[in-house]
Amino acid sequence: MIETSIIVPVFGRVDLLTGCLKSVRETVPPGVEVIVSDDGSREAEEIRSVSEEFGARVLRSPLNKGFSVSCNSAIVQAQGEKIVLLNSDTVVLGDWLSPLLKWLEWDSIGLVGNLQLKQDGTTVDHLGVFPKKYEGAGGPAFSLQHLYQGVQISEVPDVALRAKIVPAVTGACLAMRRDMRLLFDTRYRNGYEDIDLCYRVRSEHRRQVVIEPASRILHLGSQSEGRFDHEAANRVKFGGDWWEFVDKDPSLQDAVKADRNGEPRPVPPTFPRSRFSL
Repeated sequence: MIETSIIVPVFGRVDLLTGCLKSVRETVPPGVEVIVSDDGSREAEEIRSVSEEFGARVLRSPLNKGFSVSCNSAIVQAQGEKIVLLNSDTVVLGDWLSPLLKWLEWDSIGLVGNLQLKQDGTTVDHLGVFPKKYEGAGGPAFSLQHLYQGVQISEVPDVALRAKIVPAVTGACLAMRRDMRLLFDTRYRNGYEDIDLCYRVRSEHRRQVVIEPASRILHLGSQSEGRFDHEAANRVKFGGDWWEFVDKDPSLQDAVKADRNGEPRPVPPTFPRSRFSL
């Protein structure tokens, strides 16, 4: 029986995929399944060659269908009891895998993300996602904020470098159990599908999302062609689905204030979706 499957969705950029797979093979134990999900890349043969070099099997779509479809296709074919999604524009560091997987032993936890650093290895890129409502020019609007993004890791409070419950984590690296049968909503294309998944875990499964800073990777970020082509449409879909839920979440400012004061952070709620008129 395979315990863990690592899925690496890719669209072009063989150079980034090479670095990602090399780091995975240098850090994971034998027996971990690695799947490269090629979303219609023009460099199909190069991707297959690099994947085979590092012991990964390739699932290829002849057409570019987007991140959600590419990941879903690999998730349903993965053999592992635990599944890790890992973007190809990442490099994993040290013992990154086991700290993620340990949280999946808890029934109350649905998804687990990790500390993501920018390419310099000293600047935070992601330590959890917090939604923010504000009054825009056309009326109420919202944005997504990454906790401590752009802050030097040496300046992050020690308490924030311990595992925490957060509203959401990014799909650049996240772990989940196969028996939860989680798939991305394919109405989203190359954006917001990961945040939507976190909210569905909290509403439909009544489970929490955890960030585990003991697991660390480098994340170059938004390297795929067409990454932001559907951003506006994705934002509208997400807002339509989760507007009332976003309003219930703690703010990034509240989390930072609690960290600075050495106090417990406000815990994001889990609510049945039926409580809201969505």
